Amino acid sequence: EGGVFTFGAGGYGQLGHNSTSHEINPRKVFELMGSLVTQITCGRQHTTAFVPSSGRIYSFGLGGNGQLGTGTTSNRKSPFTVKGNWLPYSTQCLIPADSEQYYCVKRIFSGGDQSFAHYFYPQNMVPPDDFRYPDLLKQIWTVNEAFIQRLLTFPSGRLPVEIANNDDHYKTSVRFSGVDMNAARLLFHKLIQPDHAHISQQVAASLEKNLIPKLSSSLPDVEALRLYLTLPECPLMSDANNFTTLAIPFGTAILKLEKAPLKVLGKKLNFFLTLKRILE
Repeated sequence: EGGVFTFGAGGYGQLGHNSTSHEINPRKVFELMGSLVTQITCGRQHTTAFVPSSGRIYSFGLGGNGQLGTGTTSNRKSPFTVKGNWLPYSTQCLIPADSEQYYCVKRIFSGGDQSFAHYFYPQNMVPPDDFRYPDLLKQIWTVNEAFIQRLLTFPSGRLPVEIANNDDHYKTSVRFSGVDMNAARLLFHKLIQPDHAHISQQVAASLEKNLIPKLSSSLPDVEALRLYLTLPECPLMSDANNFTTLAIPFGTAILKLEKAPLKVLGKKLNFFLTLKRILE
């Protein structure tokens, strides 16, 4: 609904509650109530917010390097307008005579002790970005029933480029993989079907050229081991035609794993049973 809640460290006023107190629960920013905020960004210890109805950017928090854009290096404990001749977006906006002195915000950014904004002149006005609505092109791809059904509707040779960019994120630990192996197995078998050989060929090519050759012996986190649990469930891995291109390189990558991740895999019986079935 365009409201802003903040919580966490507030030592420089970066939570916008007119104090430097920390907040352990989400608390609505009073100064922004009544304004529909569509963009928020966070720097190291400062925050910015954009209100499209007024075209204004508000900032609060640490300002020692001028990152708040208020014309001073003072800290702000509540939202304060960033200096600028901001115009709200409107399809019927009257363009000022000196239009190059006015700006229509497209998107705001913050990082470290800096802030900046993309803008358009009024005569080239386009709608500003709205962070409340996710950009589907920038979301983590997930293999699910809907994705598989969509994939099967593509004609031969016309698969989307992003077919291989699939991932998901679940809680995991040494003893809990976070993966529903039955679901993974069923999805793989729905994806790899004789009637859709073009899909199988694309997946096999991606595994052979892009995925398996890039497997590292040193993993950043236990979550990365999910790949070694789920990939053997892909029917392509147990296809005799793919032994030299997929199964053997994959097995080699496993043998090159460092001692710690190998130990974790050793606690997952299902993994070894599946691998044994593939390599036999």
